[in-house]
Amino acid sequence: MVHRLILKVLLAYLMFMPVFSGIFPAVRSSGLLIAVLLYVSADFVRCGGTVQISRKLFFYSAVMLAAPVYTLAVTLFNGYSVGVNISAFTSPAVFCCVAGVYASLRRAGYSDCDILHLVISIADVQAVICILMVFFPGFKEIANRLYISSIENYYTSAVNGITQIRIYGIFGDYTYSGQIMMALTASVSLALYFHYGKGKYLLSSLLQLVSAVLNGRTGALLYAVCAAVSFMTVFSSKMTRRMLCKYFLFIGAVCACVLVLLMDAGISSRFGAVFGEVSSFLLGKNASYGSSAWFFPDGYQMLTGRGHRVFGNIGISLTGKSCDFGYVNDMFRGGLLYCVCYYIANFKFMMLDKCRDETVNRKAVWNMRVCLLIFVLGANYKGECLGGSVIMSVVWIIALSLRSGGGLYTSHSGHVRLRKCQEMFMTDRK
Repeated sequence: MVHRLILKVLLAYLMFMPVFSGIFPAVRSSGLLIAVLLYVSADFVRCGGTVQISRKLFFYSAVMLAAPVYTLAVTLFNGYSVGVNISAFTSPAVFCCVAGVYASLRRAGYSDCDILHLVISIADVQAVICILMVFFPGFKEIANRLYISSIENYYTSAVNGITQIRIYGIFGDYTYSGQIMMALTASVSLALYFHYGKGKYLLSSLLQLVSAVLNGRTGALLYAVCAAVSFMTVFSSKMTRRMLCKYFLFIGAVCACVLVLLMDAGISSRFGAVFGEVSSFLLGKNASYGSSAWFFPDGYQMLTGRGHRVFGNIGISLTGKSCDFGYVNDMFRGGLLYCVCYYIANFKFMMLDKCRDETVNRKAVWNMRVCLLIFVLGANYKGECLGGSVIMSVVWIIALSLRSGGGLYTSHSGHVRLRKCQEMFMTDRK
């Protein structure tokens, strides 16, 4: 029981990665990742099991671990400090932590279906915390303190005052990866609702969407795209009265939720700002997302990269420019060689399917995989998604759970109980 609780806490940490060093200097994020690795390693040794992994999953995982190391070699070759390419450390470390926690959960008796529901449940808890902070300002001070303590020279920085309109919940990165991650779990919950019609999935989706909107706008835009994909996937077959009821119930629930929130003047202005910024983005009025913000290395470094990021002061000091686009930063870190290998390995990892069970609802699984792909592509346009962010933590754990037990699992003498919710992935036989 204690072991399972610890694994849930570890999974929650990997999903949110809050930064406590500003409040507790001795608690470093790197130290917490090492602690996670040590715990899952000790669990592996204690069980005395072996890990069985398919050749394809092993190959893609190896590429995902080796590609960041290549960028580190480029960094050292060009004479830069490793601090300008910290993703070379965080990305492999986070991936190993996610894989280790997934394997430990399987050893503890959780099925893939259980793990997927566990991710949604943890996101629900975070969503409730965000909403409670809206109505209890004293409670929100926890989030404000975590955020302010993580920003160097906050009161003289460009983000000074942002806590008045954003920053809800317990995240490490509130305005980028945190809100996109919550929108991702909301999209997965919505896909489950459309395919299986259970109201708990709709409730989870709405709660998680609200928590995402409270902290940013990008997640809401990607959620809308995924909602359209889920709608087309489910309703591409013969339209029925039940399907129409599901769709209109979703629309009605979203409208009711928005109306309730808009009763608060502060939240009303926040939602207005979000939809205004999204409209500007769609109409091409936001110059920061236009072609003027794109730039890449020159000459042979287009292929090999330069071994550093171009985000913030690092980019200004090394290139005279700054850009937060993930694609631009990846090109500078490792060039086309790194991008092609790392991107393809990640996308293949998300789409791997070893299950041969004809009773599995492949349309539902495919729908969720497409949602993962949409969020990775969209989030990496907004920022550095593929560099070990919490977005990738959730993407990796969901991708593993969608493989229906294939790839990473143990062969020790313990027994893995049958999936208590196996019917979730079963096709409708009616």
